[in-house]
Amino acid sequence: MSGDQCILISGPTGSGKSYLALELATLFDGIIVNADALQVYSCWELLTSRPTPGDHARIPHLLYGHISCQLDYSVGDWLNDVKSVIEKYPQKPLLIVGGTGLYFTALTMGLSKIPAISPEIRQHSLHFYVTGKQDIMLDELREKDPDTYALLDRKNPRRIQRAWEVYKSTGKGLSEWQKKRTSPLVNVAQFKTILLNVSKPVTEARIKARLDKIIALGVVEECRRNHSMIQSNRPASKAIGAIEFTQFIEGMSTLNQAKERVIIATRQYAKRQRTWFRNKFIEWNSYNFDNPQEATGRIIASLTSHDFE
Repeated sequence: MSGDQCILISGPTGSGKSYLALELATLFDGIIVNADALQVYSCWELLTSRPTPGDHARIPHLLYGHISCQLDYSVGDWLNDVKSVIEKYPQKPLLIVGGTGLYFTALTMGLSKIPAISPEIRQHSLHFYVTGKQDIMLDELREKDPDTYALLDRKNPRRIQRAWEVYKSTGKGLSEWQKKRTSPLVNVAQFKTILLNVSKPVTEARIKARLDKIIALGVVEECRRNHSMIQSNRPASKAIGAIEFTQFIEGMSTLNQAKERVIIATRQYAKRQRTWFRNKFIEWNSYNFDNPQEATGRIIASLTSHDFE
């Protein structure tokens, strides 16, 4: 397998992406590259289930925990970082793995060059977001930017906030900007694509097991250390569990209540991921296995038999 024969691995949370990436990277002597928007932040090791020190010792992992939680980090920033990795390792198999669908869409379809949002409009949108007044932004989008409104995930407050910011800052709808894309960094036809899917009961069980694990490892203390950042509403504070565990730390809920809210939020996130992948990743090779060992075996057999051609 040559350096330009790399693998894109995605799927909903709990689908076994990290396990598969480690097995394939070991087999092909590759490097794992992060495509998760929150695993880039240095302060979140447990909360985002970043690769462990043992994983790093086994296989090189890049673009994990390399950004301060006090900084913004855009899709464009990630693309620039991936471009640097590709240029640095032209002969090395790269396994780009994560659950942030927007990263993969930008990687394989290009990125819309949307002008920077003005600080004043960002402050207004943050106020609406924090106070739960997304309906104000939705009403304006429905009236002024119906094309974007029709395509918008109206259950995702961050998507609502972004669409409203773009319209207010530029006078053009997000959907209009998205039609004007840069050239993609990679040609998806030249890469092997893997989209993992597991049944909802297995997803639920894995979500709960992972939550119990990170609590045992000290995720509440990790949130306590990042308390001021979470309150500042930085992008890193959007990690699922940050707000929920902070409410427990502040005495606003019990630990069991915090856990239940994290489970619900993660379940909802997995549902949004499945919808995104179903609509955007039509040409990807999809694998449906509840057993990670069986999935890995079948995928390895497929890769080796077709020699990535």
